[in-house]
Amino acid sequence: MKFVALLLAFIAAILGYMLYAQKTSHTKFGLEMQAKCAAQARVAFKDMGYKPDDPVGYANHYSEKLNKCFMKVEFSGPTPPSNSLFTHKHLLDAYEGKTYGDMFASWDETRNQPHMMTCKVTPLSGSEQNCQDEAEFDRIAEVYLVSP
Repeated sequence: MKFVALLLAFIAAILGYMLYAQKTSHTKFGLEMQAKCAAQARVAFKDMGYKPDDPVGYANHYSEKLNKCFMKVEFSGPTPPSNSLFTHKHLLDAYEGKTYGDMFASWDETRNQPHMMTCKVTPLSGSEQNCQDEAEFDRIAEVYLVSP
């Protein structure tokens, strides 16, 4: 009876260690992929040709669930000649360049509100859909840019 109890304890200890080792390995892999994703996003952003003084920025995220590196580029500024403001957001795969979302809005000074010119996002379901405003674009795009 003592032998069976010791054997069960030994097996439980081995299984616990294996689970811990697997989780540690998985976490290390995820961190390595995030670093690779960040490096690729820097390259992709540079290749887009923005100038250092352009009002543009980006964020990136490696999705373990989808095994993809996503980035969202945001560009805002005045449009000549009227100097009215615009915002452009572009969601894409940093390696493949595939677009998952695109939003372009300008500020309508007569109505004192944004005028949505383009707003399309491809949710995880896979079928492209139109979005109504910047908040909806951000909500759908967020799925690609955060861990579950």
